[in-house]
Order: sequence, then structure tokens, then C-alpha cells
Amino acid sequence: MRHFDTRPEHTLGVVALSKAQAEAIEEAVQKARAARPDLDHHFTEGRLDSFFVKNLETVQGDERDVIILSIGYGPDHRGKLLSTSGPINREGGWRRLNVAVTRARRRMEVIASFYGGDLPDSANKSVQHLKRYLQYAQHGPAILQTAVADPDAAPESPFEEEVIDVLRGWGHEVQPQVGVAGFRIDMAVRHPGAPGTYALGIECDGAMYHSSRAARDRDRLREAVLRDLGWRLHRIWGTDWYRNRRDAMARLRAAVEAACAEDPHAVRVAPPAGAVGNGGSTAEVVDGPLSASGGEPVEVAGGPAVPRVQFVVVDAGPASWSRPYQEVDPDLLAEIRDRSSSQRGMWSVELQDPDALDVVADVALCVVEVEGPVEKEVIYTRVRLAWGLGRAGQVVRDRVDRALRRRARRRSGAPDEWWRFPWRSGSSCSETWSTKGRACIARIYCGRPPASSAGRGSAPISGTR
Repeated sequence: MRHFDTRPEHTLGVVALSKAQAEAIEEAVQKARAARPDLDHHFTEGRLDSFFVKNLETVQGDERDVIILSIGYGPDHRGKLLSTSGPINREGGWRRLNVAVTRARRRMEVIASFYGGDLPDSANKSVQHLKRYLQYAQHGPAILQTAVADPDAAPESPFEEEVIDVLRGWGHEVQPQVGVAGFRIDMAVRHPGAPGTYALGIECDGAMYHSSRAARDRDRLREAVLRDLGWRLHRIWGTDWYRNRRDAMARLRAAVEAACAEDPHAVRVAPPAGAVGNGGSTAEVVDGPLSASGGEPVEVAGGPAVPRVQFVVVDAGPASWSRPYQEVDPDLLAEIRDRSSSQRGMWSVELQDPDALDVVADVALCVVEVEGPVEKEVIYTRVRLAWGLGRAGQVVRDRVDRALRRRARRRSGAPDEWWRFPWRSGSSCSETWSTKGRACIARIYCGRPPASSAGRGSAPISGTR
């Protein structure tokens, strides 16, 4: 109901992961409609634009401006989240998920009782795709830079093996060799409250570090990229680990405990450019109250101001470079046919007439001007309608193709021939056509022949193509 109150011009559909969920949603919608009879006109039976509630297995082929995806599954009464998602768990379930999340033309809304990071990595490809999609919906494209964990990944040096053994001895789950944005983090500690997310990335000066071609790459750029993607990092130097292991382990434990104490689903923003920190510095966590201006820094108790996430309108209408599709009026094409033929001294010209190629080209080019870019089938259909023919048979297709090839040859011979037409004295541009906004009419019929062309009986059309 909120959708039709705030965006009544956009069509809506709801996709649930199971039939039982869809039926429950449908029942709830019917109850809500009883209290809002003023919105009944949005609940029609139209096939293309009507509101619908469907399950994952029956939504294929439907599209709406806005789609609400209802996950419907969640933690049980003990708070345990199981990897059971109905049809998605079956073989090829990720294909059904792919269909569901591509049904929206303008906006996709996801409703779930858990975060994608709450789902642990799964051997089931479809469940893994669901987890990744929920993470994408929450964090945006940057989260996709982190590759799916490889269960067979192994540390690349004895140094890394020792660090992993220490972390696991403390009771933490550790994933070695996590791929991110073309790099690999030596190891990452999973968050105990959300096993599908990483609380801390740990860098050692091992093989990955020494493989960097320049000191700037390994000491600055690589770490900057990872922090910009929201990673919290801690570095352990090999010499420090072997010469002063007690202090190195104390710093490691403090960094891990601090990372695991944070909200695993908090939005992270990169520190300001030029900020200088120690080896354990990290992206700042944004989880406080929103400022009134949306993007202003906000004072946090016991610390400096941190930049806020700025919320912007994502549904401000079509992009500036887009325009609604415009279909040419058949009556307009008939006008062009008659005007073009009369200027060439022909009346009631037939499409099959050998002398009608220029007239056919004028009509076809107007179709391209108004509707282009278009498929040739559209041009065939519009041209036959201009002559009142019932179907575009082979004769019609051949005439249109020949007319366009002939005009193309003229264009290749002289650039201005593309819009050069016979001119008859006394003809003028119709005000009716110009108010219709038909650029093709203006280009074909508006203007006057220059003096240098008066003897040749033709003139380039005013304006540029």
C-alpha cells in the first residue's frame, strides 16, 4: 500500500521464494485492501501492468517497474539460521533466483529477516548465490570484489601456518588466501556473530607481499584499495613475530577481539584521503545517528567526527539522456507519401511502381528519424501501413531494401545528398507538422533552395544531421 501511495505511476509485483509464502502475502494484501478502497484501481486483472504476487517457480516472463523480493525464511525459535530456502536449495535453484531478481525494470526491493553475511559459505551453489545477492543488496557492487572462499585454500608459508594455528587455538575460524579485487589477503578471521562475513583481514610479509613489484605497491596502494572496499586490516611483520612473539601476539589478539566486538553488518566508509594511521588502522564504522544534512560529519561520543553516508534520491525519473519511445503516426507517413510523390510530379503512386523508390525512401527515413534505431521489420511494417497494405510480403521488403540502398549510394557519393530532395517553388513547411514535433518533416520539406542550386531543381535541406 505504501508503494501505491508514494509511487502510483510505477507498476508493482511481489515474488516470494515459496508457494506458501506467496499465498500468505496474497491474503495479507487482500485484508489491507479492505481498508483502502481508494487504491482498488491499482489491482486490476491486466496481464502486463497489473499487481501480482507469485512464487519463484511461476514468475518467469513477468516484468514490472518495481519488484519486491520476499525471502520469507529466517532464524528458528532458537535463533539458528539454517541454509533452507525452498526451491533455491534444489538443483539449478540459482537459475530461478536469477529470473526473480531480473523482473524489475526500475527498482528492486529485498525484504529479509537476516543479512547475507549471516549465512555461512555453502557447498550448495544456489544458496551461495542467494547469500551473495543479499550482500550485494546491502553493500552494493563493492562486496562482489571479495571472491567466494576456497575451502581447499592453504597458507603459503610456515609463518602464515603459525599465525593460523594461534588464531584457531584462540577459538576463531580462519580462512586463508581470501581473494579481493585482484589481490589475496593472507588470512581472514570470520565474525563469530555472522559466519558469512570477515571481521578482520590479516597480512603477513609472506609470498603475496614480496611478489609486489614496487615498495609503493606492497606498502601503500594495495592496502589502500582493500581499505576502500571496507576491509579492516592488521599487519604482522615476520621479524617482529620471531623476535618478539609475545608482543606481536598481544597486538594480534587485541585487534581480533576489537574487530569481533563490532557490528558485522555496520556500513563502513574509507578514512579521509591523506589520513595517517598505524598498521592496524581501519575503515571507520558508520552506525550512529544520522545527521540532519545527510552527508555532514557527526560527532561520536568519545571520538572525532566521522563522515556520514549520504542518502540520495534513487527514483528521480528517467535519466537525462533517455527519452520515451515514440511511434510514428501512420497518418503522418501517408502525408509524407503524398507530399513526396506530388513534388516529384506523381499522384497516387503505388509501392510497386519503379519510379516510387525515392518516395519509399522518404517514408522509410521518416520512420528511422522518429523511432530509430529500429529493426528493419519495423520499417517494413510502417511502410506498408503508409500504403494501406495488409502484410509486408517479399515485394514490399524488396522495394524498401532497394530504396534504402539507392539512398545510401547517393549518400556515399556526396555527403549532402542524404537529405537532398526535388524542390518545387512555392512549397513551404506546414505549421501542423512542426507542432507535431516531427523532425523528419522539417528536414525534408522546410527550407529554401540556395541560389547556386536554383538551376538544378534541388537544394540541401536546412539544418544538420
